Amino acid sequence: MIDINAIAEAARATSRTQDRPKAEMIYSPLYEQKQIAAQRLDVYREYQKNIRKAGMLRADIVKGVAAGDDALVLLLMACECIGYMTGDSAFSSIMRKRLKEREDLV
Repeated sequence: MIDINAIAEAARATSRTQDRPKAEMIYSPLYEQKQIAAQRLDVYREYQKNIRKAGMLRADIVKGVAAGDDALVLLLMACECIGYMTGDSAFSSIMRKRLKEREDLV
């Protein structure tokens, strides 16, 4: 005699195992796309933050020139601004170090 319940259970088990690779194939690319989108968003936020900082520094530099502030201070502010504009976080500290080494500027 044929056991219909056993056949149905076997069909369901086969169906579940066949669907699993499809689900994993769909999930993996979607997960990767979500991770890539999150990384892009983080980069964009950092970029926007740097644009705001550079804009504020530019305004401070203009005010400083108008007020007659020390040229060395303005140069350091400009170096910091360049660092934000180019995304080079080390530029400002490198220039600050090199300017300190110059005795004729201090």
